[in-house]
Amino acid sequence: MSEESKLETLAPGVHRLERPSHTLPPFQTTNSFLIENGGVAVLVDAGFYEKESLNTLQTALERLHVSFFKAILLTHTHNDHCEGLGLLQEAFPDLSIYVHGNEYSRVETHHNLKVLEDKRSLMVGDKVIQAIHTPGHSPGHLSFYLPDDAVVLAGDLVAGKGSTWIGKPEGNISDYLESIEKLRQLKLKQLAPGHGEVIKEPYNKLNEMRSHRLSRLEQITTALQEKPLSLSQLRQAIYPDVPVAMAKMADSSLLALIEKLMSDFKVMHLGSNEDGPYALHSKAEAN
Repeated sequence: MSEESKLETLAPGVHRLERPSHTLPPFQTTNSFLIENGGVAVLVDAGFYEKESLNTLQTALERLHVSFFKAILLTHTHNDHCEGLGLLQEAFPDLSIYVHGNEYSRVETHHNLKVLEDKRSLMVGDKVIQAIHTPGHSPGHLSFYLPDDAVVLAGDLVAGKGSTWIGKPEGNISDYLESIEKLRQLKLKQLAPGHGEVIKEPYNKLNEMRSHRLSRLEQITTALQEKPLSLSQLRQAIYPDVPVAMAKMADSSLLALIEKLMSDFKVMHLGSNEDGPYALHSKAEAN
């Protein structure tokens, strides 16, 4: 594969670079997005760990006639989105790193670190990039909106196929649903996820993600109709085919869903630890 073919152009000056990363199944790669205009460039996310990936990026910068590579913009700080920061700052010592304040401490060992808050706009040449705080997957998750191109670089708010993982201790279903709604209000032609192919029908995908979470919440309340259940019993009901190796992740996902139901006064926690049992709120009160 040629270096040129490793770049997918979404819009003028917006390119997807898919590289191997230490991420979660079913994916084996993470998307980085190179945004360039007027000889200036930034990179959204850096989940790669191989020197070859750095070489691919450097080749792309040369081919696109970038004379000033100025910053990395992080959607969030999970390792599969920021593992390449060290490689990048070694190759480009003056490179700045922008991250939301909620996750600043996770990357504070890097230099030239800057806080990027909600609704802040950055300029890359004449191209505008708007930062949108979209927590849910992680507390400082950012999406990056390019209004002139009607493109959102959505990190792990969505996935190219299937759904993204939201689990405790930092996943939050209420935040996630609000973040999906923020993106639904934008003018969109493309939705670019952190993993997988670019989504050409963005509103359908956002609606699908919203419906998927609401369906999971309904599954839990249905499972609790007859009697209280422990966390492991709920896992067997909601994720009956989950492999043993993934049971802990499934439990973390369930706890995030249960937290949402508890905050809505639909479910109560009857036990002394996270294993429950859990019951529907009305039945718990009756006891």
